Amino acid sequence: MKFILAIFILCTSIYPQSQWWAEASDEQKTSIRQSFEVNKPFDMGFTLAAFNAIESSGGLHLLRIGENSAGLYAQRAVYVAQRVYKVASPTDWQVSRALQRLVTDRAFDNFHARAHLGEMLKQYDGDFMKVWQAWNGRKEGQAEEVRNWVRFLRYELKWR
Repeated sequence: MKFILAIFILCTSIYPQSQWWAEASDEQKTSIRQSFEVNKPFDMGFTLAAFNAIESSGGLHLLRIGENSAGLYAQRAVYVAQRVYKVASPTDWQVSRALQRLVTDRAFDNFHARAHLGEMLKQYDGDFMKVWQAWNGRKEGQAEEVRNWVRFLRYELKWR
């Protein structure tokens, strides 16, 4: 009995993301893989692929009305509008336009996710755990969740 239990434990993935991945659609998996590939040249592939999975469930949920955030990475439209229009207080139209583009323009979404991630890496002196925790409002346990996704993608799926 102990032998069978040991085999079962060894054959079962240690990553909770394995079950999510097994149940995800091909479109969700492709979305996450594309986030990784597009952002990999900037050394942001694993982080943004993890955020894609966590924040939008692989592109399934692209709009959060209550937070006024959108896109694969659930970016706050007001901050994107500040970056795009180079203003401290964007107009409602500017925020709405940023929100729309985050949903409809993947290159725009990726560009601003990289910009935001770069700003945060500077703010936290390159400490990814602090950056992961701070992304989108410091949800409890978020850094560990991102770290688990990064490990899953790197070691379980063997993405390079």
